Amino acid sequence: MTYYISSTMTNPIVSFGVSFTKKIYLVTVILIAILSSMSLNTNAQTQFEESIRDTECPIPPPKTQHLNPTMVASYPGSGAKLTWKLIRAISGYMTSDDAVDHLDLAKQRLVIAIKTHYPARGSNDPVFQPYADVPRSVLLIRNPMNAIPSFHSFLYEQSIGATGHSMRAPVDKWIEWRDRHFEQEIQYWLDHIMFWMEHHPFEDRFILPYEYLIRPGAGPTELRRLHSFLEDNIEGIAEMRTPIQKVDCIWDFIVMKREDEGTDVGSMRQGGPTVWPYTHDQINKIKAVLRELMLKWPGQLGVLMKKYLFEVLMADRN
Repeated sequence: MTYYISSTMTNPIVSFGVSFTKKIYLVTVILIAILSSMSLNTNAQTQFEESIRDTECPIPPPKTQHLNPTMVASYPGSGAKLTWKLIRAISGYMTSDDAVDHLDLAKQRLVIAIKTHYPARGSNDPVFQPYADVPRSVLLIRNPMNAIPSFHSFLYEQSIGATGHSMRAPVDKWIEWRDRHFEQEIQYWLDHIMFWMEHHPFEDRFILPYEYLIRPGAGPTELRRLHSFLEDNIEGIAEMRTPIQKVDCIWDFIVMKREDEGTDVGSMRQGGPTVWPYTHDQINKIKAVLRELMLKWPGQLGVLMKKYLFEVLMADRN
């Protein structure tokens, strides 16, 4: 039996035991992630300067400054690009990437946040090591039921030369890729959360559910909380250049209208399928992973994992 999961529900790198084919696949994924990050890094500041200056929600172009940066960690397909843009807008400072550190901004600590997919994708021990001592982190989490297909859509876009975050992969392409990589990807998703839940203590970690970030009402609230978390980390060094009062209009501008990219459509992918098939065994594996996290961190992840588990159970019934 096959289960279909709605894409709109609100909801190191290679071991020596891995086959040669999987090694090639992983290297390809890393290269794609690097190329994507390079494009985002080189265009982002100009994009903000050109598209936000003359709006009803004026946002200062992000600048570089010596700061205490915060790591922003996520499994691919969990909204890293969107969160990166939001952080630049609500802080007024540049961000960077551990895998592709444009102009060495992250290494020089000239940014407010450093994006990473470590230990899941696009990074490895040598790449991450310079940032292992960064004292705080934002853990961006998305239901793996939707994060894994989103990551596949990113790979599909790259394979056909499409604009990033613009389309969903066809279902037949998803099934073909899923059957080869699901076990590996769900383990990466779990390992990523396990690592970041243990890497920093509770008071130095901010858990940000992607589903809350993009939801009207909850989104601006989460963004205000993120603003305060980042502000605490640079206290005594600098001030946030964007007042917290602007958070609501920033959220609407970037998340709902996507005007930062010169379009009038929402920031989520458009077109293509809206359901993602999983097998019975894959559904059970996702349930087991969610329950594992729910039991390990009931106070910090219990409510969120219960929400994800409910979504999986509802899909199971359909």
